[in-house]
Amino acid sequence: RDLLIKVHEGHLGINKCRDRARQSIWWLGLNTQLKHLIESCPQCIEHRINNKDFFVKEAFPDRPWQKVGMDLFKLDVWYIVIMDYYSRYFEFFSLKTLTVAEVISKCKEVFARFGIPEIVRSDCGTQFAFEFRKFAADYDFEHITSSPKYSQSNGAAETAVKIAKSIIKKCKDDIALGFLAYRTTPLDNGFTPAELMFSRKIRSRVPILPRYLGSFKEHNKIKVKEQERKDKQEHNYNKRHRSRKLSKLNVNDLVWVIDIRTYARVVKADRNPNAYVIKMGRGSVLRRNR
Repeated sequence: RDLLIKVHEGHLGINKCRDRARQSIWWLGLNTQLKHLIESCPQCIEHRINNKDFFVKEAFPDRPWQKVGMDLFKLDVWYIVIMDYYSRYFEFFSLKTLTVAEVISKCKEVFARFGIPEIVRSDCGTQFAFEFRKFAADYDFEHITSSPKYSQSNGAAETAVKIAKSIIKKCKDDIALGFLAYRTTPLDNGFTPAELMFSRKIRSRVPILPRYLGSFKEHNKIKVKEQERKDKQEHNYNKRHRSRKLSKLNVNDLVWVIDIRTYARVVKADRNPNAYVIKMGRGSVLRRNR
């Protein structure tokens, strides 16, 4: 074991330590013992780069406004965006106060206009806690929250925030025209957000022939286009992050929690992909993604 510790003095990782050992030492089982030493090394565990699992594709909704994502962001004031997963059409509002009552009020306003979605995704902010869950029960929709420190699971809303921020900053003369431009610009599937949301094109200041303002009947084509887009997104994500399939964690497994730099035990798997409910040493229960 003393030799193994000396080989691992620089905490250089399994492959580098094996290369170092091969220069002068060997015995039966050396690689296995070295691997076990490194995987149980407190310093290596604490500073290890968190491996990315494969990209997780969410099922594409069957229709507009079936599933929406929402998020809050701040520029000069606080805003809320609510984006439809099917069409990528979104609405945004400024908030008078950053309270759950104000957030619920804006949701009701949008739901009165477009109907109540079946699923609403958000982060775990205080505006989406107990009172919002009660609102979800009263209005009969399923509320799903993303894991802390893992906002990409609410990706639609994150995308809407980026677009909204850009338009608000660049289109100060007429923000409404900026959002109209986004809603009437084709997505990478070939159709505009407004076209997918309302089953028709809408007029903007760019000329359009009246015959193109009729009803829209291309929903089957959308499914194919969106699947192709997600496949490409999956390929690029896995390549960029060098993703590999992570092994499943079991109940009572000991894990290192990166953001709070301590150990915890696995309680159960969460409903979100690659997410787990964990219990800290003092009894508090958290949710984290791998």
